[in-house]
Amino acid sequence: MTLEEVLNLMDHEVWVRVRVNDGRKKDPANDLVFWSADWIGGGLADPGMPTGLEDYLDLDADDLSIERHPTDGQKSTPMIVVNVYPQKYRLRYRGCAKGDTPPTKEEDPKVGEIVEWTLAEILEEINRDRSEHWTDYDETDWKEGLDEWTWYELIGE
Repeated sequence: MTLEEVLNLMDHEVWVRVRVNDGRKKDPANDLVFWSADWIGGGLADPGMPTGLEDYLDLDADDLSIERHPTDGQKSTPMIVVNVYPQKYRLRYRGCAKGDTPPTKEEDPKVGEIVEWTLAEILEEINRDRSEHWTDYDETDWKEGLDEWTWYELIGE
């Protein structure tokens, strides 16, 4: 079930917290919190909708829970927490730059290892340890960056 499908099932008077589980350290400041009536009343066009929510509507939603939402000096109210999970990509470790002859398993035991990473994790790998003059790869050109700057190759989505 996607986040959008979950939101469409909501009652019109509950707080909702969307928590993105993308492999990075969880930071509650990155969660999206809103009043469900805003979604039902106007969807993304409603001024109460948090910026960026549209990026998560197609993601898988799972692990729903309830927590208490503190309000401004009033009694806390229940909040539905919806965990969303970004798409993962299957990558194989080449052990060398694209086009070079790969090392043997004896030379590099990680050769052929398969990992599943989110796009955020892939971008972190591509853009890590770069100078301040580096222009980060992003969601539009990450495949090029993966080929040019890492020893991984995309083998599946």
